[in-house]
Amino acid sequence: MDTFYSILSAVIRPEIQEKITIGLALLDQQQVVVGFSKPKINVLRELVSNEVYQTLKMNIQGIQQASVGGTKVKRVNDYLMWGATSEHPIFSQQYLKYLSDYRQNILAFSAPAVVDIPVNQANFNRLFELFVHTPNFEPAKVKERKEFNRNKEKIQYQSPFCSGLLLGCLPHSQSACSNQGRFSR
Repeated sequence: MDTFYSILSAVIRPEIQEKITIGLALLDQQQVVVGFSKPKINVLRELVSNEVYQTLKMNIQGIQQASVGGTKVKRVNDYLMWGATSEHPIFSQQYLKYLSDYRQNILAFSAPAVVDIPVNQANFNRLFELFVHTPNFEPAKVKERKEFNRNKEKIQYQSPFCSGLLLGCLPHSQSACSNQGRFSR
């Protein structure tokens, strides 16, 4: 039995095809699991107009309503997930291919990709974290470099823009570079 996935993206600047991945559909011939990243959808509110945001939300609600009578299956970590069985198919490989070719508006679908895993919660979570959203992700904190700060006064830095060393640059002058390319407090 073949398993497919499609990555769902919100198109935020169509003129340059800029997208943000917001969801994933994982399916085989028996079942479909669809999930969306709630934090990414919330960020979109700041990036797009209110009309675009409301249309995107309606698209997501349409997918939810088409799956299992609109019942939300689970909220896992930071994403919302719905499922469907063969009695209520919301996607198929052919339909995802059609959507990837012709549905490139606010909500875009990638072409279905074959993956050699069964459709289950653990595999969906793994793919979702790989392609869409890592739960509890925090950017790395930059530690202050104490050694550099202690030796900062000893470092003599000469900027090439102030020294006239670059071709086409004006020679160094007091007015062009008031700190003379050196670190100061």
